[in-house]
Amino acid sequence: MNICRDEAASSKPAPLLLSLAEAGRLLGLSSATIRRRINDGSLTSVQIGGRRLVHAAAVEKLARGGTAE
Repeated sequence: MNICRDEAASSKPAPLLLSLAEAGRLLGLSSATIRRRINDGSLTSVQIGGRRLVHAAAVEKLARGGTAE
């Protein structure tokens, strides 16, 4: 599962940050489960303004079976 888009196939660069809904959709999980993963430390995130965003690289690592710390 490659979350980061192939830059040769797209003129847009891959996003560095994903919303909880986007991360959940990519992983097949609910936003609530993504939030639990953030709270237990198995998924890294940042808060920008009022939004909580997940690092795309952390989502990809978690999808591959690792812990995204």
